[in-house]
Amino acid sequence: MLYKNSYPIPKTLAVQATDNLDDIDSLDFRENLLKKIIPFSKNDRYDLAIRSSCTLEDDFTNNMAGHFDTFLGEMSSDDVFTNIKKIIAGIKEKSKGKMGIVIQNRISADYSGVLLSSNPVTYSKKQMFISYIHGMGNELVSGKDSGTDVVVTITEDDFLIDTKIDHALKEKIILLAQKSKKLEKRLNYPVDIEWTILGDDIYFLQCRPLASITKVSSGVFPVNNQNVSKIPKQLVSHDKINLRLTAQELNIFISDAYVCIRNLCSDDSPVIAIDNSNFCKGYSTVIIYPYRLSNKVIRSFVGDKKKVFESMTDCCRYGIKSFPKFNDLTSCLDGYFNLLADEYWISATIIQEIFDPLYTGVIQQLDKGYIIEITKGHFLTKGTVPVSQYIVSKSGTVLERLEVHQKTWLKIIEGHIIHCVCDDEDDPLVALNNEEIKHIIDSFSTILKIDS
Repeated sequence: MLYKNSYPIPKTLAVQATDNLDDIDSLDFRENLLKKIIPFSKNDRYDLAIRSSCTLEDDFTNNMAGHFDTFLGEMSSDDVFTNIKKIIAGIKEKSKGKMGIVIQNRISADYSGVLLSSNPVTYSKKQMFISYIHGMGNELVSGKDSGTDVVVTITEDDFLIDTKIDHALKEKIILLAQKSKKLEKRLNYPVDIEWTILGDDIYFLQCRPLASITKVSSGVFPVNNQNVSKIPKQLVSHDKINLRLTAQELNIFISDAYVCIRNLCSDDSPVIAIDNSNFCKGYSTVIIYPYRLSNKVIRSFVGDKKKVFESMTDCCRYGIKSFPKFNDLTSCLDGYFNLLADEYWISATIIQEIFDPLYTGVIQQLDKGYIIEITKGHFLTKGTVPVSQYIVSKSGTVLERLEVHQKTWLKIIEGHIIHCVCDDEDDPLVALNNEEIKHIIDSFSTILKIDS
């Protein structure tokens, strides 16, 4: 991959992957290898780096870098065969799969290290991680030396380093970062690179997909405890997901929801196949990863325009106040994906069913009781329409009522915001009786205790 893309590498020879040590002992293999390593020899000695290249080490879903032996230094031809066999023997001890071997001219480096071309935790394309040590990098890769860590932040105009280092080395590190970013762009996936610097020359020793990013699958997953293992850990802690999982554990009714994960490394777009519940009147879609863009929540209401009027009742007259930005769920998710693609490899959107309830509201726990607020239609309208309020004791006794007559309210149906006006003959009072209030408290008291 590095050679094909014209990146500077040491003189290199690759040995085909195997898990059979008898292959290495065969006469044909030994004679063939001795011919191939002649260009590496000097007075029948070889100054080499013999590295592992496990079939499980360099793919898109696993990262086993540093798990297997590397041999560096001067060696005889017998040493070469012995070291190859030691590396292959390690595959049987630590994993399944086969072991390839990379033989390279050893470079007596000034600096060596590893580079991650994107942030493996946040999935950001705008951050790179580099670790380096003086000299050869085998102890850094094996974990024996932690080295010096550098965070590179990419702006529109520059590559910025957060660590104070020697000016000459800083220039080389920035050049290394620029070259690696170009390679990432060419391959269309983030990479994990082992590199070395000798004088003014930068060499790329090994390169593999950055598996912590490339292994994340695109897909649409129901938010429930059965599917939680398919959702990256960064997302499970998000309040919109964590709340739903907690509610399900406590047997609290909650609307169906799905997480749509999009990974730029995947060529396939996830199929949006969702089974609507009997209560579904459209969807609320919210970007949940990355968490916030410019401190704003990115939300859209999406649905089927044909179903809007089917969902209306005769008791009110309606006017459609606003239309959705997107015509359907697929175009909405594609729009979000394209919005984030320049900066993030992975993005996630939660798709939540919207109901058409009589009332919606909030309940807040106080030291000595609860406050309940309700409104007709969707609670999105709080602050623009009046709400009824109840102050309730811990035991469920209503201490104070502030009920309002609400002649107008808003509904969200199939992605459209509907303006509702009450007919003259209807009673516009927004009110709950004592039994309904107690039912609300009983339903949510367990989850309120957890949150407090």
